[in-house]
Amino acid sequence: MKLAPLKLTLFLLLGTLVTLALTAIPRPAHATITITPMFLVIEGRQRYADFNLINTSDEPQTYVMGWRYFKMAEGTGEYLIVDKPPTDFNIADNIVFTPRKVTLAPRETQKVRLALRLKGEPPAPGDYRAHLEFSQVKKEAPPSSPPEQNSSDPEKHAVKVGVGISVAYSVPVIYRVGEGDATATMGDITTGTNPNSGAAEVHVPITKNGTTSLMANLTVYHTPTGGARTVVGEIQNANIFSEATQRAFVVTLNVKELSNGSLEIVYKEADPKKDVVFAQRTLAITQ
Repeated sequence: MKLAPLKLTLFLLLGTLVTLALTAIPRPAHATITITPMFLVIEGRQRYADFNLINTSDEPQTYVMGWRYFKMAEGTGEYLIVDKPPTDFNIADNIVFTPRKVTLAPRETQKVRLALRLKGEPPAPGDYRAHLEFSQVKKEAPPSSPPEQNSSDPEKHAVKVGVGISVAYSVPVIYRVGEGDATATMGDITTGTNPNSGAAEVHVPITKNGTTSLMANLTVYHTPTGGARTVVGEIQNANIFSEATQRAFVVTLNVKELSNGSLEIVYKEADPKKDVVFAQRTLAITQ
């Protein structure tokens, strides 16, 4: 595949103002657990929201839920574990959720209900985020002493009853005060080859403008000359949180070569109920 710089054709580049709401994107978090939606944004007059937790294994599983804080690294988008929220206002102190621990039969579903309970006046306009962690508990040994029934820390409680966390998956919960103001600009697109699979790669830099977060998917379409448009690569949860302004994405395509035609890169609102494109480019492919 060759994208000739002199023949590269820019058809469209746009950034769109958007106000994010709840989304529901079914996507497995692990072989034994599915969580939907993949994030929540609580805004406006909204006070309640739900996650659905599904045991997709063939055995009963126990899960505990608790808050965790991450900060997004500039440029790479890496999630860095931190011991306090990235903002002065702590959303975890103002949201209650139930249940905190549940055992599910195979294929059973549990709704986890979140409720906003502000302890004072709303904070200044902006995004306030914590991650709700769903941890699968694996039985390792019989308890050496009775569990501490009053413990409010799921992981601490798990240690006391002689269990271990075998897998955990965190999903972002955002409390948005005011309107979302984030837009996106797509930088120069470059291509490469995945060193492991030999598949083609597309490198997509995105710059976020504004103070709120972008919750988005990044999709690459290929349209061969005289052929039909097909998806050749995608990154879900291609998010850029409020504390970051840039993120470089690498999309590994499901093909090693692309025939002549065009390559379209679309950075779009993750909520399937909305049809909002943050940024988009179409490139000509020549051999």
